[in-house]
Formats: sequence, C-alpha cells, structure tokens
Amino acid sequence: MKLESILQNDQGRQTVDASDLVFGREVNSALVHQVVTAYLANQRAQSYRFSDTSARSSLKKSRSDVSGGGRKPRPQKGSGRARVGSIRSPIFVGGGMTFGSSKPNYHQKVNKKMYRSAICSILSGLREHSRLFIGQVDVADYKTKNMVNWFAQHNLAQNALIIADDFHESLFLSARNLPNVTVITPDELNPVLLLKHQVVVIHPEALKTIEEIFA
Repeated sequence: MKLESILQNDQGRQTVDASDLVFGREVNSALVHQVVTAYLANQRAQSYRFSDTSARSSLKKSRSDVSGGGRKPRPQKGSGRARVGSIRSPIFVGGGMTFGSSKPNYHQKVNKKMYRSAICSILSGLREHSRLFIGQVDVADYKTKNMVNWFAQHNLAQNALIIADDFHESLFLSARNLPNVTVITPDELNPVLLLKHQVVVIHPEALKTIEEIFA
C-alpha cells in the first residue's frame, strides 16, 4: 500500500509504504457509525465508564439497590401480620424508593476488535479520498504564522489533524491558536477526530506506531 507524502521530488509528491491491514481495508460505514455513536455516548457527563451495575450509585435507590434484606424477616403464615419478604421493601424505613429516579447511563460497550476495525476503515476511506498524507510538520518556533505558512507551502487546508510521533512543544504551541488544527499523538487517536478534520497528516514515526496498534 502506497500513501502520498508531503515531501516533494522532481515529479511531484513522493509515496510511502504502509500496511494494507490499516490503510487498505474496505470501508464499513455501518461499523464506523456504530463506533462513533458509542464513542460520543461514552463522552457524556452522566455516562458510566464501566458495565458493572452493582457499582453504579443511583440518585434514588430502589429496593434492589439497597443493601441488606436478604433474609425473610418473619414466617409467611402464623403471625397474623401481613406477608413480607424483605425489610428493604419500600414500605419499611430504610427500604428502597418506589419508582425512584436514577442517573441515566448512556454507556455503550464497543469491543476492541470493532474499535480497531473502525479506525482502519476511516483511515482507508481518508486515503481513498486523498485526505491522508505522510510528512514531518516542522516549524521554526512557536509563532502561529509559521504554521499558517507551512499549510500554504504544502497547499493543504487549515482544517487538519496532525498526528505526531511524540509531544513537540513548538508544534503544539504554533497550532494552538488555529481553531481547526489539532495536534495529537497516536495513543490519542479516536474516530471522531479523524472524521472531524478535512485533512490528516501523519508523521513517519507516528505511522509505524499506528500500524503496530491497529494492524
């Protein structure tokens, strides 16, 4: 698989070898939609990051959430009193609340294999539409105009996701004031950022890391 590089030669832009498993897959739109929807749902403020229902703290506990009450407090018959199966029933003090409201849980589980496949599908789609480039983004200092000049020099839109191999302070600071330019490392890669930007620029060293993670 060949990816277009920012670097120029006599005939034009060069190409870089890349993994077919990451950048040469068939685009699965249904899977991408499912993963993006789940990712956005898991970012909501009231979304739990775990699936263990016993660990969730409800705003108002129902009888199943209140601790205790596992033993039947008295025999079913013979006492002349009402039948009762648990002291945590809503009619007892300390019991659960009937139809108690609880915090909504928007968590959606996504398997690792599905998530990796969705990322590879998005990267393959970006490659097909000539929106994915390989190149080293070098700026002289922290000034924003240097980043603007770099985009103009390489004829790229200033709506870009730059995936660097590591945190570079000059690169981060020079792009910070550009509203549509985001600088991340491979471990911060997610489907929303890939779809949000018009152009994706990957550093050569970051390309190797991405292939190791998602191949």
